[in-house]
Amino acid sequence: MNALNDNQYIVFHYSGIKFDTFDKSKCDGFWFTDIAPSDTEMLDETGAADSVYCAKCIITINEESEEIGNHEIFEQLEENGCDGLIYNYDGFTDYAVSESSQIEVIEWSRI
Repeated sequence: MNALNDNQYIVFHYSGIKFDTFDKSKCDGFWFTDIAPSDTEMLDETGAADSVYCAKCIITINEESEEIGNHEIFEQLEENGCDGLIYNYDGFTDYAVSESSQIEVIEWSRI
């Protein structure tokens, strides 16, 4: 895990476009992974193989949810009274947060 401390993580968000704001109206969850752009073999695992950009971010998760489904994340986190989740897979970790205020974009890069 790429933990900075108990509730902050360095993660990556892959996208076909660069953007300034994570907007809830355009998705059902803000998803991130610890798979770096240099790990090209693993990008298929994240569904990011066709992405053009990668945002390196710091996310904050204060109240982690137990395992929930991977759709309608905002609603599920709210129902559970949580602001994020962490899924550990074999070889990588995915993260989701409920609010854009939990996301700090460090830098965008073209991949």
